[in-house]
Amino acid sequence: MDEPAPYEIRIAEQLDARWTEWFGGLEIVYAAQCDQTILRGEMADQPALFGVLGKIRDLGLTLISVQRLQHAGPALDPPLDETDRSHPLE
Repeated sequence: MDEPAPYEIRIAEQLDARWTEWFGGLEIVYAAQCDQTILRGEMADQPALFGVLGKIRDLGLTLISVQRLQHAGPALDPPLDETDRSHPLE
């Protein structure tokens, strides 16, 4: 991977948008229906991806999945009925 690519990372714990800056500007959404936090955004390269995964490890969070998406943009937004942005994620 030599060029930026969009990724979706799912974790079991609940995080809120306060972590966005620490995770390099990734969008952070809590999906209440599946009780997972979803981190989405462009990764500049493989080292950037591994940097985010290292932060997840360092926080002791439970990694569920990492998926490289086909394209960025509006398709990254989850359906509103699958998310709950009102929870304070800590």
